[in-house]
Amino acid sequence: MESQSAALEGAQQRTGKEVAVGEKRLIQRGGFTYPVRDFNDVDVGAANDPVNEYYFTLEVDGVETHTNVWARGADARTYFPQMDTPA
Repeated sequence: MESQSAALEGAQQRTGKEVAVGEKRLIQRGGFTYPVRDFNDVDVGAANDPVNEYYFTLEVDGVETHTNVWARGADARTYFPQMDTPA
């Protein structure tokens, strides 16, 4: 069975709303073939207003996933409330 991947979005007070299903394609690089998924036509129009931000994560059905979080908005600076101290 082919697994489905979904992009999940959390914007303002919404959390974990599915916004797209990825289209799978295969990539060949360095002697390896691996799947990637493309997510198109995800509406991020509210990000034009600086008070709105989007945070995206990823889930794949039937697969334990450890995803990154992608942030999108007019102010794209990283939110880093506790700064690291250089050693």
